[in-house]
Amino acid sequence: MAYKTSYLEKQAIDAINKHKVICIEDVVYFMDCSRATFYNQKLDQLDTIKAALSKVKAELKGGLRKKMYESDSPADRAMLYKLCSTDEEIAKISMQNVKMEHSGGITINLQDGTGNG
Repeated sequence: MAYKTSYLEKQAIDAINKHKVICIEDVVYFMDCSRATFYNQKLDQLDTIKAALSKVKAELKGGLRKKMYESDSPADRAMLYKLCSTDEEIAKISMQNVKMEHSGGITINLQDGTGNG
């Protein structure tokens, strides 16, 4: 069966919004076409579909961050802190920190959280 790209594009966007799909690979499960047709029509490359996926991901992440913020769980609070921290702050609280540099020489800095790094 021949499909118009515009029809499949609309169907994909509707599926993303209705089913809260976050991975391009999963969109085709909610469509009338085959996986081959989906990729042959280059639907995975359309900015409109990418934007719909990004919007659902942003909403999901926002909801998760809100739940972590409102949670009394130490694990949730630690994860939220890491999400809000700079790389330097994360390195300071990390139990394992590996730093490797290469520019004419080799520098390796390992820290295992025990002071033996």
